[in-house]
This record gives sequence, structure tokens and C-alpha cells, in this order.
Amino acid sequence: MICVLFLGSACFAEGTDLKAMSFEELSSLKVAVDAELNSRPEAKPFDLSPGLYTVGKDIKAGRYYIMASLPLDYGAHIVVYETKDAYVQPPLDKPYEYGEYKERYYLKYGKNIQIIDLEDGNYIYIQQASIKFSITEFTEEDYYEYTPPEGTYVPAGIYFVGEDIPAGIYQVYPATLAEGDVYIYENEAGKGGDWIAHAGIEFTLEGSYETVQLREGNKIEIDTDVVMKKQPKLNFD
Repeated sequence: MICVLFLGSACFAEGTDLKAMSFEELSSLKVAVDAELNSRPEAKPFDLSPGLYTVGKDIKAGRYYIMASLPLDYGAHIVVYETKDAYVQPPLDKPYEYGEYKERYYLKYGKNIQIIDLEDGNYIYIQQASIKFSITEFTEEDYYEYTPPEGTYVPAGIYFVGEDIPAGIYQVYPATLAEGDVYIYENEAGKGGDWIAHAGIEFTLEGSYETVQLREGNKIEIDTDVVMKKQPKLNFD
């Protein structure tokens, strides 16, 4: 490794074409450089809130990995302009008309990662939600850690009320950050658009849930893992 690093340093110092290095030498050098980059304080991911930013003043120029900071039920917009002069504030009745921009992304939370190259003088408009920036690839530690509520973990699948799930009124929560749907059919023959009730499952920071009533003989189709628990009885005391 020391030899490879020395060779790499010599290459950069003398302006030698990296094509002269073997694949193994390049791979070893990349691992060493990545490790060193990740050890630097500057490599720590950071968040930018909605607002306007100038590259070279508010944020350093360079290549960045970006993703939505939090798993909100709406995404974050980022629009990059060549200069501040190119930016025109979107009208209130048309908030997504951004004019002549360099790059634009809509980031919904999850492993929806984009890469952007920012140059000195670029102007950035972030709208709706915060965005996380990193000069290195994101790791598992950078993602929001979701802890599902207590209850019965129900994997995606088809279930029958009275056989797999007792009849009753249930609160249905997402078990992961994945969105999905719960379809309730009158009986085993139900399929497609014949459902009699539907619940959209989507994570929110407020911990919202959907309520469903299940009756004997109903068929339930769940296309994402959920957590279910009985609706608490009302207490008017």
C-alpha cells in the first residue's frame, strides 16, 4: 500500500497519466484515498435548509452526493443556476417554474441519491424541505433510522379475516419507510378494482396511521410490510 501511495504521489507530482498504473494499483490507491477522505472533518454530511445559496460563499464548489434529509410525505426540490443573475423567483401561482437552470432534481426520501457538480458562482435554490450533502458516498449511518411502533408485524401478502387475522378494527402503520397499499375485499373472490375499502400506507414523522375495519370472510391484500394493532376502546370517563 505504501508503495502504491508513493507511486500515486509521484504520478500526481510529475503529472504522469494515471493510465500508466495497473488496475490493481488504481484500485488500491482509490481505497486509500477514499479512506483518507472519509476521515477528514470536511467529509461529514451536512444539511441545507430551504433557501438560496451561492457556491463559493455559502457552500464550497465540488462534486456532491445529495438526498432528502428526512422522510417527509413530500419531497425536496433543488435547482442549480449558472449564476445569481439567472435566478428568477417563481411566481406564487406557479411555484415550480424555475426558468433557465443548470440542474434540477426532486428528491423523495429513501435511497434516491443524485450527484451534482457545483462551480464557483453557481446559485442554488432549495424548496420545500432540507437536503443532505456529502462529498463522499452516503453510508447506512447517514440514513434516517425508522423504529416501527409496537404491534403485530404483518409482511406483505394476502390474508383472510377469521383465518389469518381476527375480525376487528385496526390501526395500520408502516413497518418500513416503503409506501404501499392495503386493499380489503368482501370475500376470497374479490380482486382488482372490486375492493370495498382501501388504506394508503405512508411514513410520516408524526407517526400517522390508517384505520381499517375487518369482517369475517374479508380478503386482505397488503403490498408493503405493516404493523397492525387493535383500535383501543373509547373511554368517555
